[in-house]
Parts: sequence; structure tokens; C-alpha cells
Amino acid sequence: MKILVNGYFYGGNCPPFVFHLKENINYEVKLTNSLDFLDDYGINSDYLSDTDLIRIRTNFIERFLIKLLKKARIPVWKFFLIRKSKKLLKEFKPDIIINHKASVKAEIMLRTKFQNQLTYIYGSEVHGNRIQDKILDFIFDNSKYILCTTETMNQYITNSKPHLANKIKTLPWGYFEMNKECNPTNDYNKGKLKEKLGINKDCFVFLDTRSLRRIDAGLNPIVNAIKKLTSYRTDFKFIFLRGFLGADAMVNELKIAISNDRDLNKCVLIIDDVVSQNKLLELYTLSDAFISILQADQFGISILDAVFTDTALIISDLPVYRQYLGEKGPMYIHEQNVNELYEAMVTVFNKSFGKIENEKYISLKEEFNPINTFNSITDFLNLTYKEIT
Repeated sequence: MKILVNGYFYGGNCPPFVFHLKENINYEVKLTNSLDFLDDYGINSDYLSDTDLIRIRTNFIERFLIKLLKKARIPVWKFFLIRKSKKLLKEFKPDIIINHKASVKAEIMLRTKFQNQLTYIYGSEVHGNRIQDKILDFIFDNSKYILCTTETMNQYITNSKPHLANKIKTLPWGYFEMNKECNPTNDYNKGKLKEKLGINKDCFVFLDTRSLRRIDAGLNPIVNAIKKLTSYRTDFKFIFLRGFLGADAMVNELKIAISNDRDLNKCVLIIDDVVSQNKLLELYTLSDAFISILQADQFGISILDAVFTDTALIISDLPVYRQYLGEKGPMYIHEQNVNELYEAMVTVFNKSFGKIENEKYISLKEEFNPINTFNSITDFLNLTYKEIT
């Protein structure tokens, strides 16, 4: 069997997904991106090499024209990429395509009319009004199956679209990232790691790996909460990591805010780079509290990394978080409320609250045991292959 994943080369859950797919299933696996040059941020070399990729072939004139049409919001640009994707499929001849995110990328691949396509859902693309998006309806209707990672997400979708009940499948190991030990065995010392970044060993460190993604991810409320905190005390550092999905516009907005405020400048550190997995683990380990106030999310690797590196959590008040982390422990923030966020930061600063209870920690460690990370997707793909052949 040949599997073609239509996803990101550079970040998110896609590179580790492809890596573990290759490692755990005895089939040929390749990764493409039907929005290739539009998403061109490089390759996550921790998990991928050039031999894993099949690129959409376009020349300079075609790329210029597609970008021009897309910028002008003339839908014809999609048909160029649909035609290119058809050529790619003729060359590779996959048995199954997995669209790794329900997005325009998936729409383009599905419009090639290749029949055996699965679509994997992150979560944010179906929340709120997006659940009614016509593109999403097209993706759901034309995918053989829809894959999600939690029962909560399954129920959320089927409540809005009951006709999908037999098509949507919950695969709990959908993040495919917890192959490292839950408790890092590396000789990571908070003081030494802080010293590497030029941070005083007594400084309290907050870490944010997600708010630079887009305008609604919480950057402005977080900056305002930091400003309030600097009037209370300044012996802390707030680290923003650009990561794979950080947008240039959001990074620039943060840099402008810092340049206009002396206290912010002292307390905020931007790591405007894509870092390796080891470096990412170091950042979690040296941090005292992890902050994420996304308005919609599934329960995934960012939160697990914080839990398993013994980092306090200040996170959005989402049902899926409470389901896995419990009512007590994490500091839950309602609707990106600046005052709540400030109070939570002060609380964990002073009393080290925000860590999950031991019972929940043990439960998560058992459920996300690295040995079992890939069983569900492997079994499902085997069954799907038998079904289509």
C-alpha cells in the first residue's frame, strides 16, 4: 500500500505524524502539500528529509500567476493547483491519501476526485462559525472518513452535523508526538538552562509557544497582562517562541509593543526561530509556567509537554482541557480575560499553583504511554486498506 499525506512540511503535528507513520507501518509513505510554495517555510528536519517529500511542480510564471490570482481573490488559482495535484497522483499512484488538516489544502486534493481520501482534523478549523463553512461541508462530504483525536471533538462535530456520525472516527493517538519519555532523563537543570539564555537563575519564567500564530490566538491580552505584571514586579521573563506557525505580522506586532515600552523590553524575550525538539524541551524545562489562551483547541502535545516537564499551566477554559486535566490545578482563563490572566500569573508566581493533581498526572502518563502511540491509526489504516481493495 502507498500512503500520501497532504500536509505541512515545516510544523505542527504533520512532520511527526509522517515520521511515525513510516516507522510503524510497513507501507510506502510520502508527504506532499497541495499549497506547497504558498506554505513554504522550509522542512522540519527533526522528522523529515527531502526523500520523504513529493512536491507540486510549478515554474516561476505559474507561481507568480497563482499568487496574483489568490491575492485578487479570484478562485481560478485553485484549479491550477488541482491540475498539478492530479499530475502528482498519476506519478505516485497512492492507495490512500490523508489530508492532514481540514483546510483549503484538503479541498484542493479532494477536488482531484481521487476516491480514497481521509481527512484529519486538528480542531480549530471546525470551532464556532467555521463549522458551517461551505468548504468544510465539501471536505466532509467527499472524505471517505474524518479522523479526530478526542470524543469531545467527535461529539462537537456530530452535534452540528448528525449525518457524519458513521463517517467520523476517533483515534486517540492523533498527535503522534509523545515518543519521548514523559519524565525527561536528560540532565536538564533550570538554573543552567536559564544561564544559557542569559536569564537570572532566580527569575520566574513564563513560556508561550502559540499566541504568535494569528490575531485571535491571544497575543494582545497576554501583552496587556504582562504590562500589568510589570507594575507589580519585574523579576520575571516572558518567553515568546515563534515556532513553526508564528506569523510575521504577529511577530512584528510584538516587537513594536516591546520597543514602545521599557518594562516590556526588559521582561519579554522573543525566540524568533524554529527550534529543534531538544531545544523545545529545554524551553519547557526552564519555564515555571506555560501560557496558552487559544479560543479553540484539542488536547495535544503543547499541553502534554508542559505537564510532563512539571510546568504550571495557565490555559483557556475549554471543556477538553478540563476533561483531561481536571477541575483543580491548572489556572483556567475565560475568553482571554486580561484581568483573570494577570491574577493567574500573580498566583503561580507567588504560590506555584497551576500544576495538575498527581492522580491526573498518572492517568495522563498511562494514557499517553509512548509505547502505544501508534496502534489505533495503524489498525485503522489496515482495515481501511482491506475495505477499499
